[in-house]
Amino acid sequence: MKQRAFKTCMWLCCCGLTLSSLVCYFVYTNHATLTQWKSILLGEPRNSQFDLNASRVKSMYKLAGIALRIDNYDWASATDVCSNGIVFPSGIIKSLAGEVSVFFHDEKERRSTMRHMNKNGTWERRNLNTLSEIMENHNEAYFFDIYAGVGLYSLPIVKLGRKVAAIEYRYSFAERLCRGIIAGNFQHKAFIVNNFISHAHQSAPIKLEHLSQRPKVGGDMSGNMFSTVSSVKLNALLDRFSVESVVVRIDMTPEDIPAVLNADEFFEFGNVLYVLMEWTHISGSLEIPKLLAFMDKYDLVPCLNIACKKPLTPEQSSTWPAYVLWTRRELRPKAPAAVKTSPVFRTGNAAIGAVG
Repeated sequence: MKQRAFKTCMWLCCCGLTLSSLVCYFVYTNHATLTQWKSILLGEPRNSQFDLNASRVKSMYKLAGIALRIDNYDWASATDVCSNGIVFPSGIIKSLAGEVSVFFHDEKERRSTMRHMNKNGTWERRNLNTLSEIMENHNEAYFFDIYAGVGLYSLPIVKLGRKVAAIEYRYSFAERLCRGIIAGNFQHKAFIVNNFISHAHQSAPIKLEHLSQRPKVGGDMSGNMFSTVSSVKLNALLDRFSVESVVVRIDMTPEDIPAVLNADEFFEFGNVLYVLMEWTHISGSLEIPKLLAFMDKYDLVPCLNIACKKPLTPEQSSTWPAYVLWTRRELRPKAPAAVKTSPVFRTGNAAIGAVG
């Protein structure tokens, strides 16, 4: 009797272990799907986190074309930017085109960005809405997002159905940007260029400072961890991307001014329509007169917004706002022509028109 009970107990233990193993295997292989169902059942916002191991359908040939890198004048696929299976904190940002998933460095950065968007409706609403309106009106234009970060501009624009080239030299940012592209299934519309812009092809050290900051390229590296990053000339982007016209967003620093001043081919043959330029960090640069002359050479007028009823005054460039929208002169809305009327002469109580 005892022997029979022992066999029964052993049989039940084996069945239990087998069942537990099957459940663990099912949960492991279907983790992404179960997470989505949990969010739906609990009413939580959907979180499009990317895990290479749990998303085997994202084969390497699909990842190969997303990120590019130029080194020694040659373009190459930067699959390493997109092939890391790390899961990053993510959130949903709203835009005129709908919601997109954006991936962050840490939970603190995610919460900070979400607070900003909850307060303002979206990320930097005025700038994003301006760019969205421009891209809706110019569906043939290519959007170049220079220093794209994690894609707070790039991803909403590609959601509109427009082509985007996101230039981002910081490897950690490029990784998270690639996750956003994959989560939105934008592989055929959005591309990452893992370089910084310069007036010449060069390699330079980059400080590994706080991940959410924009580290300085080059300079004194003593006492700091750093890596090496290569540059790309704006003119070289036209060799890789076939464009009819271009809309640009660029976070400018004084070090970036020479890159713009040496981009004649880009501005001429790229048919640049608009440039949304961050002005805060360059307003006091000694190179500003050269930059103003360069933009004027390509018929780009400094404006506050698309309407551009009154262009900004070059003589007051040091007091310009944080962002300047350079607008192609011919695209500025034209003021309605004044209606010409004949002068009226009054004689007594009668009014007569002038006789030509």
